[in-house]
Amino acid sequence: TTLANTMTNSSSSTNGTILRYNFSMLSVLRILLFLPITIKSFSPSLRVLVRPNRRVSINRIAVFSATPEKKTESLKLRQKETVQKKSNWNRKQVIQRRNEDLQSTIRKCGNIRAVHDLCIEKKQYMIPFHVSTCWDRLSWLSSSYKELGTLKEDPALLTPVIALTIETCGKMNSRSLAITSQRLAQISSKSKIGSEVWKVIGSEVWNLLEKRAIEIKAFDSKDISNILWAFAKVRRKAPALFNHFASKATTQIDDFNSQDISNTLWSFATIGHQAPEVFDSAAGEAINKLDTFKAQAISNTLWSYAKTGHASPALFNAIAIEAIEKISQFKEQNISNMLWSYATIGHPSPKLFDAAAVETIKRLDKFTGQTISNTLWSFAKLGHPSTELFDAAAVKAIKKLDTFNAEQMSKTLSAYATIRYPSLPLFDAIAGEAFKKLTTFNTQQMSKVLWSYATLGHSSPLLFDFAVKLATKNLDTFTDEGLCNTLWSLAATDHNVESAMPLLNHVLDLHESNELCLSIDGQSQLHQVILWVSKEEENKHLVHRELTDKFLSAFTNNEPTLSRLQKDV
Repeated sequence: TTLANTMTNSSSSTNGTILRYNFSMLSVLRILLFLPITIKSFSPSLRVLVRPNRRVSINRIAVFSATPEKKTESLKLRQKETVQKKSNWNRKQVIQRRNEDLQSTIRKCGNIRAVHDLCIEKKQYMIPFHVSTCWDRLSWLSSSYKELGTLKEDPALLTPVIALTIETCGKMNSRSLAITSQRLAQISSKSKIGSEVWKVIGSEVWNLLEKRAIEIKAFDSKDISNILWAFAKVRRKAPALFNHFASKATTQIDDFNSQDISNTLWSFATIGHQAPEVFDSAAGEAINKLDTFKAQAISNTLWSYAKTGHASPALFNAIAIEAIEKISQFKEQNISNMLWSYATIGHPSPKLFDAAAVETIKRLDKFTGQTISNTLWSFAKLGHPSTELFDAAAVKAIKKLDTFNAEQMSKTLSAYATIRYPSLPLFDAIAGEAFKKLTTFNTQQMSKVLWSYATLGHSSPLLFDFAVKLATKNLDTFTDEGLCNTLWSLAATDHNVESAMPLLNHVLDLHESNELCLSIDGQSQLHQVILWVSKEEENKHLVHRELTDKFLSAFTNNEPTLSRLQKDV
């Protein structure tokens, strides 16, 4: 047809030239025209070769060319293989459908007991994916106070799923392992199950999870952060696991999103596992993705660096700028943790603290005793006074004082004392509350309370009398700093000298036996204590001359501080 069209088009051309054909082309045309007829006369086994659009296997060609007996045998074999393939395909379809139905059934369980019963009934069909789904459902159900109460009353409800976890742990992939670990940690932290059986079984589960996590080679960033978070949440130290994931996190840090970075850093900080390479690589990645960080992620990231003492000035500067813009999105706990982190790491950020002070004053009603005390301590630690904040916080603290524990009261008092900002109503109120709860104070907290009152010259004789009696009974629990602060407080307030003598004798005995390691400030404080005690004639030779000269030298060489009178002037 093509040649005919070409002849027609050529013969009708304007110059009337007739197309001339080469003899070879005509020969090829003849062969193509008569080839099918020629092939028909040959054996049927060759016909398949002239069908280029049909796929023919070697076995099929062999069938056409074989004898009738072999043809029958080969056809039977092929039929058997076909039946087997269909059977395998049907079996896979059945298993897949069963797995999907079981998955759906697990997700529809309305209570923890239903999950328990299902794990027993369908035990033989459970695969790792189903087990992780069971833990996922249990975690969701335990969000209900009713179901959580049921779990606390009967921890044995978890026994079947724990047994399945132990059985299938060795076959879990990275995602199933991450889901199982994360949900198990959430349930553990919610329920606080104290059963000895649970402790034993739980320990075995965590050991297996750790072993399997180290065996698996490929993890994505989300699975890494979730597994680390789970182990940190239950405070389970696993050095081998954390070292394993430290190298993975460092090499894959580019794939981590803001939540992954935050959770990973929080996990290392919470468990106390040093991994400077992780924190260094995470700092640069966090700066690049800082606009995607939410308030909680920012707070946790800062807290992690402060908790581990890993300074990162560039990151803290970048976060300060970002946090000022997002300060309204921060919850009260986020604000408190952020300020605590900057104060703990010793990184001043005046603009951020100013913005935080304004936001804190607006929301003081929602602040708890812990967030109030931590916030005030942070401002005092960095020497960033905010009189408006301290005034407003004093009023709110007095109203909520019954919710303050010993640590929060001592921290609040020391914050006001550190910046030399007196608040008489607050100190009077805390004196009364502290007297009620003084037996809950440890010696370090007690020494901070006394130091705060003495520093601001606020007398509270009844509180001091009771505090000294408790201190005398617990001399061995004092730190060196606590001893010096307590003695100095008694001297600065001119409290009863006789009550201070047991403390002073204890300090001198420790010093003579070289068991006391005093800072320059501590020696300076003891010099003032000795002057106070020695003002009476009978106590002039209480301390050896050599020791007195040593304390005097520390006092005179120590950097001077303004007295209260000088500050007022």
